Amino acid sequence: MKLQQPNILAGIELRELLRKKDTEIPCWQCTKHKATDIHHLNGHHWDKRPENLAPWCKRCHNEHHGISDNITSLNLVVRQFWAIQDQRMAMANRIRAYEELGYDATIAKEIFEQFKVLEKETLKRISKMLKQEPIYVHYLSKIKGIGPAIAAQLIAEIGSPKGFESISALWAYAGLDVRNGSAPKRQRGQKANWNHRLRTIAVGKVVPQFVRLKGKPYLGRQLYERYKRFYTQRDGESISKLHVENRTRRKVAKVFLSCLWLAWREMMGLPVTDPYVVDKLNHSHIIRPEDWAGNGWLPVNTPV
Repeated sequence: MKLQQPNILAGIELRELLRKKDTEIPCWQCTKHKATDIHHLNGHHWDKRPENLAPWCKRCHNEHHGISDNITSLNLVVRQFWAIQDQRMAMANRIRAYEELGYDATIAKEIFEQFKVLEKETLKRISKMLKQEPIYVHYLSKIKGIGPAIAAQLIAEIGSPKGFESISALWAYAGLDVRNGSAPKRQRGQKANWNHRLRTIAVGKVVPQFVRLKGKPYLGRQLYERYKRFYTQRDGESISKLHVENRTRRKVAKVFLSCLWLAWREMMGLPVTDPYVVDKLNHSHIIRPEDWAGNGWLPVNTPV
């Protein structure tokens, strides 16, 4: 079923329509390709009014937000890389289980070794593609704990800072904002209006890499220790240690993404806004992108 001009629907209805395999909506921008994305006409992703939503194809949507063909391809390759890695780990566990039962896993091991080679070669391709991205060459590659695979995921999921006019907009896209007093959660049967992959990368991959830098004067580890002390002293008697840990990791992720947003937009010549702690709270000491490169310690009076 091909719909030339479907009735304007609410966001969730339009998204469900785009996902149906038997329904094809032409892109309202180019009219050539199948619409796969929902574009917010006024540029505000929080505005879910039906009249602000339009079905666009991936190419038109990416071009509008300044996402290059290289980043689009990088997104595809990165997802393949993690799929290969997940399968390789599952294969290793499966082989181990069968060998413990006394089965011959020779052929399975040969296939497993081929997966290891494929994973290594894919990472090489990713590293080569990253060399075309200034934000990696001049910034992310300088940060201890951020390797090519994680950097590629960050770049691929964000796409371009052009689509985020403020730090808070990027936080909301990553699901790191506060909604009704708590962090947003995925609901069964509903499409999330934030990028769960980006939150998983920032909180579940970037921050753990910083935590592993224990005993070394790197900013990521320093921030983790500082915010851990702060939340333990402030909230430790009212919440569990796990909640303290989660709040700490979310906070470190937000600071890191703030600096990434600032560095990326400045690199592209895009306007930037002052962080909330400067604009509203009048803090004079803030963490800036250049603080992440090298071994500089945080100023003693840097507010949390």
